[in-house]
Formats: sequence, structure tokens, C-alpha cells
Amino acid sequence: MSEQLVYDLILKAIDQGLDILGNTSKEAFFFHLERIFKITPVNIISNIEGFQEAMKKFFGQGYYHIESLIRYYLQSFTGQELSKHMDLSECVKYLRAQNS
Repeated sequence: MSEQLVYDLILKAIDQGLDILGNTSKEAFFFHLERIFKITPVNIISNIEGFQEAMKKFFGQGYYHIESLIRYYLQSFTGQELSKHMDLSECVKYLRAQNS
């Protein structure tokens, strides 16, 4: 898999995982993500730890459900076995390392 394809699949998994919020809430989250945390869709992957922390602060305990959905989509889209012991940032780093 090319690095660009992995990048695109990671963003797609994040987007689909956040679909559980509904469009309006997802748009509000991205607005606050950029405004408060200075993270844009373009730099989510390069700042995956910051994105993960922002999600934890924004969603509280609900973060873990959203994270599990994103990890499910990551595994489904990439065909990679991602350990349940890895958090979101570790999954993204692993996928990037496997394809760089």
C-alpha cells in the first residue's frame, strides 16, 4: 500500500468513526478542533496525539466508544490486525510505519 493510500484510509476511518455524531455535531467538533486545538483535517495524522487528546477532552468517556469505531474502520480498510491494546495514535503510527 502506498503512503498516500494509507493516509487517505486513516482519514476516511476517522471521518466514518465520527459519523456516529451526526453531521451537525461532527462539523461542530471539527470547528472546535481547529479553533481551540489548532488541528485541521490536513494535520490530524501528523498530530495524531494532539487529535487524540482533543477528542478525549471534547467527548470525555464517550471518546473510547468513538476510538473503538475508528480502530474498527482502520482495521477494516487496511486489512491490518490492530491489537485492542493499541490506542488510536499507536494504531496510526503502526500503519504509517508499515507503509513508509
